[in-house]
Amino acid sequence: MPASDTKPRQPYVEFPLTAHQNGQWCKKIKGKIWFFGVWSDSDAALAKYLDEVDEIQAGRDSRKTGVVRVSPNELSVSDICNLFLERQQSRVATGDITSRHFSDCLKSCQRLVEHLGKFHRAHAECWGHSLIFDSLA
Repeated sequence: MPASDTKPRQPYVEFPLTAHQNGQWCKKIKGKIWFFGVWSDSDAALAKYLDEVDEIQAGRDSRKTGVVRVSPNELSVSDICNLFLERQQSRVATGDITSRHFSDCLKSCQRLVEHLGKFHRAHAECWGHSLIFDSLA
């Protein structure tokens, strides 16, 4: 319980969060109460809310999945190869592809990384951003 039992007022009229009795700012979304930060830092709570609300409304909980959002331009060729290989590994497990095919994919990714360098930025606009990231999903 916070030091004061008196809930603070919202910082301004349109503030989308409510002060919860546990000392945090919250919002009820899709029938569940979500917490976004402590009363003493309403700006940080609002920023966290704005960052997460679309995912929550879409039914995805990045807090549980450990998903870290990055810009496609922050990914290296090595990162994309690793994402691709993880996807291919799951396809081997379900029988969609053979282990031989996975081995060929692995060799191709290794050659690509050797040629371009491990930390070479992928520059999604050059690689066809939607094609790459849609196929990895």
